[in-house]
Amino acid sequence: MAVRIPIRLEAGLGASRGSYLETVALVSTGYEARAADCSLPRGAAERLGLWPAPPEAEERMVRGYGGEVTLMKVAAALRIRIADPAATGGPVTAGAFLATGERELLLSDSLTGALGIVILDAGQGIWRLRGEPDSAGRPSRAAELHPNAPRAGDRLRTSQPKA
Repeated sequence: MAVRIPIRLEAGLGASRGSYLETVALVSTGYEARAADCSLPRGAAERLGLWPAPPEAEERMVRGYGGEVTLMKVAAALRIRIADPAATGGPVTAGAFLATGERELLLSDSLTGALGIVILDAGQGIWRLRGEPDSAGRPSRAAELHPNAPRAGDRLRTSQPKA
């Protein structure tokens, strides 16, 4: 089992500013990032008005398991908060990588830390908020998948892993 948490994403730019989506995100410590970023599936990006990619999106080459892929990144695209009544922290501004090949929203390690998420048992999917006792552990939520079939014209390229 993985750690999946309830979150609320709010579009922070463009004509869709203020539109929101409540969903479940996968906490991924393997998604290392210098900034608070998330990987946003196409279906979720469409609901937030971030697909097709807005003009401020930039192509970025990212390295992941199995090789490299070029994704569109929209800096400061979202305001994200944990959708739990006990979570009192304000929203975190985050960048969004528009992941046309994924169906599940992923949180980077930097965004996980900024939201105050503490993983207690990754194997059992138990987590809590920073400042809470370990006994306050919460169970992981079920995965929430977003429709995400790439379409003609998508700006997505893959390359072979470097030797």
